[in-house]
Amino acid sequence: MLCVISIGVLLALVWALLCKEDIRQHRLAHRYTCWSAVLSVALIYVVMPTAMGYAVFNALAWTIVYLLIAIATGGLGGGDIRLAVSTGMVITLSGYKEFLGVDLLFHIKNLIMAIALANAISIVVFLIRCCFGARTSSVAHGPAMIGATIVIVLGHLCL
Repeated sequence: MLCVISIGVLLALVWALLCKEDIRQHRLAHRYTCWSAVLSVALIYVVMPTAMGYAVFNALAWTIVYLLIAIATGGLGGGDIRLAVSTGMVITLSGYKEFLGVDLLFHIKNLIMAIALANAISIVVFLIRCCFGARTSSVAHGPAMIGATIVIVLGHLCL
């Protein structure tokens, strides 16, 4: 149990650093996104080792979706794509309570909800910034990805 808490706290700290850096500089540094991915793998391995396949699927799916969006529009940076590995893995924890009865469709649904929520958060932040006369139209998307992941996972664990 102590191992799970330690990994969770470290991941939360890395995600906090990522949010701070993305909001201030609109950059997600390699050193933080890589540690985020490593800690996410460790967290899944400790909490739900049998769900590692679902975690890899979620990580690849979110990464590929964001890579395609970045290629098509140029609206996402490499840091957002790298962060998708970590957030995709952690989304797997949303099935922790009912893991024995969870199938691939459950994880796909949660992944789609997380991606949609992350984009909705970014749109709301953009609209609020526009209403208050922000000078730039760029919005840090990393914090929205992290926030959406936390909401989806905690929503499933608390209900």
